[in-house]
Order: sequence, then structure tokens, then C-alpha cells
Amino acid sequence: MEKKIVPPLKGSKGPWSEAVRVGNFVFLAGQTPDDPDADIKTQVRQLLQNMKTNLERAGATMDNVVHTYAFFANIAEDYAAMNEVYREFFKKDFPARCTLEVAKLGPSSRTRIKIDAIAYVQ
Repeated sequence: MEKKIVPPLKGSKGPWSEAVRVGNFVFLAGQTPDDPDADIKTQVRQLLQNMKTNLERAGATMDNVVHTYAFFANIAEDYAAMNEVYREFFKKDFPARCTLEVAKLGPSSRTRIKIDAIAYVQ
């Protein structure tokens, strides 16, 4: 199968790809918010919009997402608000999801959430 690297939206942040398409699968690295100082709903909305854009650039849509991995800095505080915004982007036939709390989400200690995704395009 051919592996296609989707160029990053905002320049490379490190030695990884934001999106890789292999055959019918699209793998997205952890999507993060543009503004780590924003409230949780804004952070989730920003990162899901980035996810949507990266998927489209790889020939997929949010409807093609089959699995997400949501990493929280504080799951007890942010879980309900995240789900509210998540439903704006995933309206039905929700993808499978793994939800975890971690100590730190990348270089910015202010980032409250990061979401990875896998999509399947027929």
C-alpha cells in the first residue's frame, strides 16, 4: 500500500506527520488547540476544526472517523464540556473512543486536551 504524508497545516512542529494516509486509512496525530489559554470548549472546537481540515486534506471527512483517543489534563473538570462540543462535529454513528487523563499534553502545560483519530475511507 502507498503511504501518503499530508503536509502540515502550520509548518512542522517536530519529527512526525500530522496526517498519514495508507490505503483507505487516515491516521491523525494528536490535534491540539490553537490557543492553549482558551476555555475548554474553545480548545475542543479549535482542535476538532483542525482535525476536520486535516481529514479533508487527506480525502476524508469527520463521518469517516472510526476511532478517537482523547487525552485530558483534567478529565473530571472538562469531560462534560468536551462531549458537548464533540457532538457538534460527530452527530451520529459516533466513532469508538478511548478517553484518558495524562499528566501533561505536550510542550504547553496550559493545553487541556489533545485528540488523535483514525478514519476509514471507502
